[in-house]
Formats: sequence, structure tokens, C-alpha cells
Amino acid sequence: PPDEQLEIANQLMADGRHGDAAVAYEDYLRVYTAGHQHDQIMLVLAVIYARYLSKPARAKELFEAALPRLHDAKQIQWARDELANLAPPPPPPRLI
Repeated sequence: PPDEQLEIANQLMADGRHGDAAVAYEDYLRVYTAGHQHDQIMLVLAVIYARYLSKPARAKELFEAALPRLHDAKQIQWARDELANLAPPPPPPRLI
């Protein structure tokens, strides 16, 4: 059941088992495609990939997929800020 899957994923995250939590959240999104919490789960998963698992490309995919589904202005701005933080820093100036 979806609620149990989320409880497991949330507990794994709370226990600091970020890789296992990511798998559980990914499974939820894959199996329960019409979940009412999809956008929120995508945001949590994006944060896991960005901050804990060093997978910025996957984090970017999730933030970009979640953004059009968000309605709260603060969440939209937060997701945009997180996306901006994923951008690689500009290269250092070339010395001649």
C-alpha cells in the first residue's frame, strides 16, 4: 500500500540511510504513478540525490519535473534556488 511504502521511505531517510530511502521513494513514484503527493516526494528525492548521494543530474531531473506541478510560491522559489545550486560553478578565468 502507498502509505506503508512512504512510511518505510521516510523512516529510512530519518535513519540516515539515504541510498535505501532513495530506492524506496523511486519505487513509490514508479508503482504509484497517480499519487497525490508525487510533487512532494519528487522534491524530497531530489534533495537526497543533491545533498547526500552526489547525483546532481538526477536531482535536476526531479526538480525540473516537480516545478510545473507546484502551486506554493515559496516551494517554487525554493526548488528554483536548489536548481541554481546544482549548476556547476563557472570555470576559473584563464591566465595568459
